[in-house]
Amino acid sequence: MRIEKYKMLLSAAQNAAPEQQQILYQRAYSTAEASYGKHSPEVYAVLSALTSHLENKGIYGDALACREQAKFMFRGS
Repeated sequence: MRIEKYKMLLSAAQNAAPEQQQILYQRAYSTAEASYGKHSPEVYAVLSALTSHLENKGIYGDALACREQAKFMFRGS
């Protein structure tokens, strides 16, 4: 069974110390985008996880930006 790098980074981000989470989410996004393309379901999965993370932290402006980016991905494709 092959485990994609972006999935490992997502898992690491969810279990990381708070100061490391944002960095790991960004790396997961970059990895998914590079491996699967900008409009891929994998990138959408990372954006969804990041949106939830930001909402849980009370960072609603950035969460809204992530949500809008995810919406734009599917309107533009």
